[in-house]
Amino acid sequence: MNAGQRSKSRFFDRLAARWAGRGYDEDEVRRVDELMARSGIEPGMRILEPGCGPGLITRQLAELVGPSGFVLALDLSPQMVQQCRRRTRLYPQVSVEWGALEELCGHRGEFSLVFCCNSFPHFSDRRKALRVVADCLVRDGRLVIAHSNSRQRVNEIHRCAGGAVKHDLLPEPATLCALVESQGFAVTELDDGPASFFLAAVKRQSAPLPPMI
Repeated sequence: MNAGQRSKSRFFDRLAARWAGRGYDEDEVRRVDELMARSGIEPGMRILEPGCGPGLITRQLAELVGPSGFVLALDLSPQMVQQCRRRTRLYPQVSVEWGALEELCGHRGEFSLVFCCNSFPHFSDRRKALRVVADCLVRDGRLVIAHSNSRQRVNEIHRCAGGAVKHDLLPEPATLCALVESQGFAVTELDDGPASFFLAAVKRQSAPLPPMI
């Protein structure tokens, strides 16, 4: 991990205990459910969830894919990994790993969906992260970047939190679309809404991906 990733790891380690018993309020439960429904998650799917945090969404993904599916949850924070493992211990279809998405390897063509919920702004090298995502996806695999708050609210929360995440902002829609498409995807849906954010993209097959440097 680089210095920025280590700083974020420590930042989220400090939050893990506070988030351990935290759940979503009724409003946020509804928004998360809507984001998952829009993502087309089905039984038997293999899903990568980078930035899993304490595992609230991981557990929902496990229930949606069922015992015939698989969820690989990933987080920079060792304490968040512990919380996620604790929360998903009854789901054999879940594996929780510690590490940065940018450094993930050994999963080429393994997943049909990469579900980044409330996590994309925290990737230190977004271009490299997206190249890793493309490498992990099957042909015509899908990427979802979703937030259970509006883009403006997400950015406000991160600026106010300060420290290691104060610059972890969700880009303007046009900028984000251009970034995603430059790394081998075709954006199929984008909703920069007043209460949530949703971007869906499909891995393109026609254009070669930029080299991973």
